[in-house]
Amino acid sequence: MRTPHLTAWSSPSLSTMFRLRIAAGPRRLAVHRGVSSAAKESVTLEKQGQIGIVRLNDPNRLNALTADMGDRVEELVQEIKDRADEFRAIVLTGEGRAFSAGGDLDFLQKRASDTTSRNTVTMRKFYGRFLSLRSLPVPLIAALNGPAIGAGMCISLFADARVVAKDAKLGFTFVHLGLHPGMACTHYLPLLVGAERANHLLLSGKVLFDCPGSRSCFIDIKGDFGPRSVRAWPGHESREQGSTTVHASGMQHSILGSVRRTWWLRLSSWPKR
Repeated sequence: MRTPHLTAWSSPSLSTMFRLRIAAGPRRLAVHRGVSSAAKESVTLEKQGQIGIVRLNDPNRLNALTADMGDRVEELVQEIKDRADEFRAIVLTGEGRAFSAGGDLDFLQKRASDTTSRNTVTMRKFYGRFLSLRSLPVPLIAALNGPAIGAGMCISLFADARVVAKDAKLGFTFVHLGLHPGMACTHYLPLLVGAERANHLLLSGKVLFDCPGSRSCFIDIKGDFGPRSVRAWPGHESREQGSTTVHASGMQHSILGSVRRTWWLRLSSWPKR
């Protein structure tokens, strides 16, 4: 006999949620070259002196993260690596009024009709392309010029520092969609804010309108910059980075990053049950 409890557990929405749970694990990031012209426009790279500005460039859709955008991010990361001696720091920001509204809904809805095994492959590739930002050879600063929600907030966690516009809304809202947090959020957020604070942010799905400060939040500086002024930024922090030598900033970034990578390698080698 089917009880209401069993009926609820067999509902399509719940099975979809479990399909979207992606098995974690380390992978080598493949470089995808020759992206489409549309993908090239979805993320741009400009250079101001020795500061590079990587800009998510789909303002009509609030810079929602797509597979094409991930391909382009990975391509630009490789380009920056190939020209590493030209950059002292990279700023990651969004075009228009938002940093990023999160994962593209069309892309996520397609996952609901796919198999669990294929979703695992698809989502690992999707996450891996954006996670390539972690392999940049110079410091990365996330300039949150507007709302950063869900996966959009997650990619800011890959940066070495975050600055945010005073009126920006921030949130890890996966729980409201019945989704498991993705984009390595459950790894990087506790490292930044501690387990208790991370639990609160992830389990409540709370949207922050006024981040209280770096000790209890994940923001280093709050500023008055917005969609227009961020183009003229790269901001106080990146200019300070610009006053250092390429060799010194790259070396420090490499050493600090090796600590995080060592921790991750230890975690990934732990026996799986």
